[in-house]
Amino acid sequence: MIAFHIERGGYVARADSTERRLMRGLASDVGTMLGISITDIIEKRRESAEADDLLALYESELTELEGLEAQLREEIGEGGSANPDSSEWSIGSERDREAAIPMDEAIARLLPDMSEDPELARSLRAKTQDSLAAEKAENLATFFDSLDNDNDVVWVENERTTAWLAAVNDIRIVLSSRLDIVDEASSEAVYTRASYLTGEEAAAEGREIEDEDDLLAVLYAMLTWWQESLLIAVGIKARRR
Repeated sequence: MIAFHIERGGYVARADSTERRLMRGLASDVGTMLGISITDIIEKRRESAEADDLLALYESELTELEGLEAQLREEIGEGGSANPDSSEWSIGSERDREAAIPMDEAIARLLPDMSEDPELARSLRAKTQDSLAAEKAENLATFFDSLDNDNDVVWVENERTTAWLAAVNDIRIVLSSRLDIVDEASSEAVYTRASYLTGEEAAAEGREIEDEDDLLAVLYAMLTWWQESLLIAVGIKARRR
């Protein structure tokens, strides 16, 4: 994995196929916890983009037809038989989705109570939980999509930076719950564990990831470092303006 650097219009980093697969899996898993399919969101985005392209083509053709109509009117006069209302256009509607959200410690951290009063907290959750979960899923889809390619390049456009960073933060929240990170000491222990399992010294001594907690610790440290590299790049670009 290589840190982000500034490019015109966005930011570029690199991640190999294994790293991208693992990161996509994390985004998909968090989406599932929220009750929303990340791949469904991406598919809808692509269908919407295709529909926009098709609509633009229709509009272009309609403009050409209007030009032809004007030309015909000039040639045959107002008494001609050209009929400008002979075509009809229609656009279909999108289907809606409802998401059922399971509650556990990780979800409680992702979707925290908005009040210390239990009754008010329940009321606010009922009103905002679905929309908040949908927003987080959209961010996760943006993150997933940036890693869903056939090469090592990871491209994040300027306008998608906030969503990308928010998605990484939510993934880290879930990982921190799974790793029981509750304070600075437990956080430092996870970084120490990840450092022990990675790098040239670890490879030379044959250290390997042996269980799920080892893997989660490494992924947590990698994501934290990657997120920080993008934040630094964003800060540098902002100071250049």
